[in-house]
Amino acid sequence: MQATRRTTYKNTILYYDIENSFPDDIKVVKIGGGAGIGSLLEIPSSIDDMDVVAIDKKAFLGENSLKEIIVPETVFVIDDWAFAQCANLEKIVIKNEKASFGKGIFDDCTKIKNICIGYEKEDCKSAILGTLPHKLQADYIFENEDISGSDWYTKWDLRLSAYLDEPDMEGYTTLVLCGEEDILHSEVGYVSEKIKNKVELCLVRLLNDDKLDETLRKKFTRYVLKYIKGKSSEEAWQVMLERFSDDMSYFEKYTEIGAVTKDNIDDMLLDMGNDHAEAKAYLMKYKKTNFDSKNIFDDFVL
Repeated sequence: MQATRRTTYKNTILYYDIENSFPDDIKVVKIGGGAGIGSLLEIPSSIDDMDVVAIDKKAFLGENSLKEIIVPETVFVIDDWAFAQCANLEKIVIKNEKASFGKGIFDDCTKIKNICIGYEKEDCKSAILGTLPHKLQADYIFENEDISGSDWYTKWDLRLSAYLDEPDMEGYTTLVLCGEEDILHSEVGYVSEKIKNKVELCLVRLLNDDKLDETLRKKFTRYVLKYIKGKSSEEAWQVMLERFSDDMSYFEKYTEIGAVTKDNIDDMLLDMGNDHAEAKAYLMKYKKTNFDSKNIFDDFVL
């Protein structure tokens, strides 16, 4: 049921209800939805001098225009599926690091890159949190864990480690039984997408490596290197082209872990064709610095 009142905040119409807080018995606001929403949604901290303390179930479900959401520090409850199915949502800032989260608040938000909790600036933590709802499918960490601390890093890493060990066909039968097998067309396509997802998560963690255990760092690196250009299956290189082609920090990490070799770099450059100009220039420079033959007389320079 739609909230019963409305206000306009920064050109967005917001629907809300007034409730009595417990045990203080003061009037507070729960946001129930909105209209006229653009790419940025900023929730006010108060309406008519009443604190905004909650966002209701399905409040902004399916708001595909949204790219960024800012939730004020006064909000301490974000209910089930509040931001689910926002297909273009890329970043959310939740200023209250002690806020509680309902089920599936980011379900089907496939483009999320950063979730900032307790602050606004994108960093290692926000990038890793951004993988939880869709890429790692571990949003239970939002529901049950204190993500203002650091223990969740370990839980994230162990979840990724277990995910890497899962058979790549796991889950395909469920899709078939649900009539969704046409999404990826074939078992081969399903496996390839699963590998790409695993590779992407490894690269995200290797780039954003706060509190990363060295044993797991090596495991994540080995996984990426199994699928580089020149291997029998090249999903790691496909991920670089399809998902990270405009982010030079990932290309720098990719070369750092040894994914670019003297044997595969020419084929990589050939794959890039006339696209990905900045990344191609970087690889060409990397080739010249690391792989081009030295002048035969260089070895005799005193």
